[in-house]
Amino acid sequence: PEVEGFFQDPKMVGIASLGSTKGLSTLVKAFGAKGKSCVILHSPAVGAAVGGLISRLGADGFDAQGRSVGNVADLAAVLGEVKEQTRLVLLLPDPLTANGDALRYIISTCLENRVVPVALSENLVASGALCASFFAPDAVGNEAARVAQAILNGVNIPTDKLVQPAVSASAANKNTADALRLKVPAALRIEVVYE
Repeated sequence: PEVEGFFQDPKMVGIASLGSTKGLSTLVKAFGAKGKSCVILHSPAVGAAVGGLISRLGADGFDAQGRSVGNVADLAAVLGEVKEQTRLVLLLPDPLTANGDALRYIISTCLENRVVPVALSENLVASGALCASFFAPDAVGNEAARVAQAILNGVNIPTDKLVQPAVSASAANKNTADALRLKVPAALRIEVVYE
């Protein structure tokens, strides 16, 4: 939103639709995935927003860095470097992962190299990421309604330009967990499990 100029208006408040980095941290710990070093694979189209995500990940204990991939042809070289640097790859819902062939290549390369693919979107878990913390559409809608009501009433108006719903959900992919020799943690409430 900040790149598109939505925050020029001092009364403008955005509602986050990507999942909670804190929730993702809890999931990664529960799965027993090794390491907190994380590379965010993303397309140049969302590059400007990755800085804020890196800050939020850092606050939640990750050592994160972004890695832009301009086209599918560059993917092999980038993943070759990434597998040497990290044990976690964070996938974003962007033009890179919207390409089915690219996403399958990313997931299979991660699994072959025992790099854990994680996400902040349930759809990417359905496509093979190990797990995600995400905000369900009703949680985003409820938060939007709460913020709108606060603005209309002139009380408790959020001071942050971007707010998150209070409740996040989680998803896991059992096949990916099996491929990585990890167990879906029974102690956690995981709302969506893909087989």
